[in-house]
Amino acid sequence: AANTFLDALAQYRRHRGLPAVSLAWGQWAESSGMTGTLDATDLARMARSGMRPLSVEEGLALFDDAARYDEAVLAAARFDPAALRGQADAGRLPAVLRGLVRATGRRAADQDPATGAPAALAARLAALAPGDRAQALLDLTRTHVAAVLAHPHPAALDIDRGFLELGFDSLTAVELRNVLTTVTGLRLPTSLIFDYPTPAALAAHLTAEIQPDGAAAETAVLTAMNEWEAAAVALPAGSDGRERAVNRLRSLLWKLEQLDQLEQNGIKAGGDGEAAEPGDEPELSTATDDEMFALIEKELGLN
Repeated sequence: AANTFLDALAQYRRHRGLPAVSLAWGQWAESSGMTGTLDATDLARMARSGMRPLSVEEGLALFDDAARYDEAVLAAARFDPAALRGQADAGRLPAVLRGLVRATGRRAADQDPATGAPAALAARLAALAPGDRAQALLDLTRTHVAAVLAHPHPAALDIDRGFLELGFDSLTAVELRNVLTTVTGLRLPTSLIFDYPTPAALAAHLTAEIQPDGAAAETAVLTAMNEWEAAAVALPAGSDGRERAVNRLRSLLWKLEQLDQLEQNGIKAGGDGEAAEPGDEPELSTATDDEMFALIEKELGLN
């Protein structure tokens, strides 16, 4: 709050033609009352952010340079371009720093249109059973919690232990929120670790948010159908390929309609086409066309 007030005061004076400059300082290499309590985790976090410590000589030179600019607020800091570029590639670079570097690679967070999650994560989760999805998101959460804390063994983290007990503070909380925002595509609040105070609670929240009602699985199917549609339309009209594609589509539509009808009646298909007892395999989702047709004909009294 005090820093924000000073920034506003400098702007206020400049607007009225009075001298003022407010400097937002980066990390100084020499320990002081403010930085003397930083531990290895804090320093590692700052290094990951792309900030490098200033020597006394560099800091004093920046202090002198500040007076030469006609700006009310300046940042006096030293940055690592490679680290900033890595953040830009991952889509995690703060907006205020984006003009310093240009991303060199494709962003990993191409989003799934239905869930907002990065496409690779959405596709991976869509292929998993609900319980496995929850475990995958728990593993993802624990991995990033360990990275923020510079913990060497993510699997050893107690997922039911509070974030504050694990060593989180306001800065590490924001870092975790930013990382999870990038990797999940969700809009997460800065109060994330206070709203969901343990890794287990946070993972459960992510599971509910990123997989509402199986949206990712639905999107994966619709995406595949879009690709199939484009390929089918490209086939020459009247060709054998177009005819086979149309017949396959009609067969699939009929099969899905029959599946819906049978499932509504609580019927499952056994491997021999007989009505299955509970626990028999395969179920409707894994039955072959021949098995399905045999079952449907039996249920309709056609065989």
